[in-house]
Amino acid sequence: MRPLTHRMGSLFPGWILYLLVMILIAGLSATALADEDPVDYTEFSLEDLFEMDVVYGASKHQQKTEEAPSSISIITAEDIEIFGYRTLGEVLASLRGFYMTDDRNYQYVGVRGFGRPGDYNSRLLVLVDGAPLNEGVYGGVGSDRTLQIPVGNIQRMEIIRGPASCLYGTNALFGVINIVTKEGHEIDGVQVEGSLLSFGGKHGRLQVGGLTDSGVNWYITGEAGKIDGQDHYFPEFDYPEYNDGVFTDGDTEKWSHLFGKATYNGLTLEGMFAQRKKWIPTSPWETNFDDNRTWTDDRTGLVIVRYQKPVTEATDLTARVNYGWYDYEGEYAYWWDGDYINYDIGDSRWLASEVSVSHTLSSGHVLDFGAEYRNDSRIFQKNYDEGYEEYVPEDDWGPYVDDTQTGSNWGVYAQAELHLRENWQLTAGLRHDDYSTFGSTTNPRIASVAEVTDGTIIKALYGQAFRAPSAYEMYYHDGGNTTKPNPLLGPENIATYEFIWEQHLRHDLHSSVSVFYYENKNLVEEYVDPDDDLLVFINRGTIQSVGAEAELDGRFASGWRGRLSYSYQETKDQEFDLTLTNSPQQMVKLNVMAPLRRPTTRAGFELQYFSNRKTYYDTYAEGYLLANLTVVNQGLYSGLKIRGTVYNLLDTDYAHPGGIEHWQQFIPQDGRSYRLTVSLHF
Repeated sequence: MRPLTHRMGSLFPGWILYLLVMILIAGLSATALADEDPVDYTEFSLEDLFEMDVVYGASKHQQKTEEAPSSISIITAEDIEIFGYRTLGEVLASLRGFYMTDDRNYQYVGVRGFGRPGDYNSRLLVLVDGAPLNEGVYGGVGSDRTLQIPVGNIQRMEIIRGPASCLYGTNALFGVINIVTKEGHEIDGVQVEGSLLSFGGKHGRLQVGGLTDSGVNWYITGEAGKIDGQDHYFPEFDYPEYNDGVFTDGDTEKWSHLFGKATYNGLTLEGMFAQRKKWIPTSPWETNFDDNRTWTDDRTGLVIVRYQKPVTEATDLTARVNYGWYDYEGEYAYWWDGDYINYDIGDSRWLASEVSVSHTLSSGHVLDFGAEYRNDSRIFQKNYDEGYEEYVPEDDWGPYVDDTQTGSNWGVYAQAELHLRENWQLTAGLRHDDYSTFGSTTNPRIASVAEVTDGTIIKALYGQAFRAPSAYEMYYHDGGNTTKPNPLLGPENIATYEFIWEQHLRHDLHSSVSVFYYENKNLVEEYVDPDDDLLVFINRGTIQSVGAEAELDGRFASGWRGRLSYSYQETKDQEFDLTLTNSPQQMVKLNVMAPLRRPTTRAGFELQYFSNRKTYYDTYAEGYLLANLTVVNQGLYSGLKIRGTVYNLLDTDYAHPGGIEHWQQFIPQDGRSYRLTVSLHF
């Protein structure tokens, strides 16, 4: 029999549920108490909203989503609030084609059947106001609380599926996430926020900003939070010497964010910083079980200076310079030949710049071209042991790796959006990149977008993309004990074909169906060299995937909104003709926003189904169904907003596949949990 496990997520406090009900009742009865009405986002028809829905990141100029040469989803600040999203990973997991893996240290995003645990999201490019966030050691970006920008500062997100190296270069294999941050006039004063979370969690937030008489749009945000530890049971460690498989009081997390933005007359200055420390309860890399000395600490920041303004009536100029940094430190507790700590360190510093021009011809054709340069002035990795001098001579402590690298790359690109007929446009683009490490690569794109009948849009897309190998993959090693470097590692490449049918069924109902096929070649994978039995990253293998996605989106005059999607993908490792690990074949997503009492009280309900996923152990993590519920009320008192969310409402017992560093086949996830937030705006 499975031992009794202390899962705080399953012990949902009744008073929280009672309070949520009271918020709902109060909102239904207290509309008259509101001195001012919130913005009613439901006053527009779907047709109006689709006319308003524009995207920038698909072509580096503003265009309607239905005209963009990509499969697009838009997430707004209202979506983030009404569905209670806490991280970028949770936002993306709610959308068709995306899923998330949480190994109780980091969150990893998978898309269209490809989600490698431990790849640090290096196959997605994440931008904040046009500046890439991917760092220089692992090539990745945080989708959890390590993300530089807190989700509360996001005004909207553009999710652009498919390869995009023709405009953006490396990392854009499976898509681009363009985060657009809020402006100071949206803050307009002082906002104070406090939250209570499951597992003894607390979170506080303060932001102040506005629009000055001289036209400066500015604001500053600071926030900090902590979640206490909880107990976890892992059957792989169910032995008396391992506390019968129970890791005690693990999973503690602390985080903080600082963000500032000022805009004046086309010039924008932004600064952001995030720090997050996470204690790891899974005993990865054969570290001590039930030992809370194993943790990771990530600190990352970015400063952006951007100028964006029309040069003429037909020409827009964008110039950007940004400086970024990333510092990682991990401590791993071991008991091999004595009790000691292994220290793992990585940090990077980079300076990047871009100049782009978008020009609209009198014929309506749009030309986009630009150049980008990045210099990684420091990429540092170090690993060493400390603390067991009475057992092992100091000379044997390491460092196993003590490596400093520099690097640079540049790229030039051009794209033409040709309006051949009133209802047909052809987009063709090409980008050339050159790297100091592996050389050069060129990636094209071509797309046809046609309105074949009134309200029927057909898109046919083809694109290529690449991912440059990271410094970790090229240079990390442990002195030849188990791993070795490969400085000759080359980029991996992808080619994707996609066909999209979008249909306006009614003025308030929209549907889309897409079919895709991609082939990912020269995959960067860890491999055991038979000549010396050492692990090394090499380019090997091909991943192929075929899939389909369907979505129905409705926005009704009554204030109700809904989105229902279904995704199917079959993804295989062609070398072994095997289903790819951590790849759910089917996903179903439902999001419903209900105006319980307009305009003061709203609710967001979410259902997510994921089919089973194969593990590295050739077993399967079972499929599962998740439900989340959020209630938001802002009618009790002017400037006061109360928001409550119940996550995993059905208390589903589910797990994600473990990575190669875990003994566990399955990493259990949280049961039912909650967040209660009170904010005051004055």
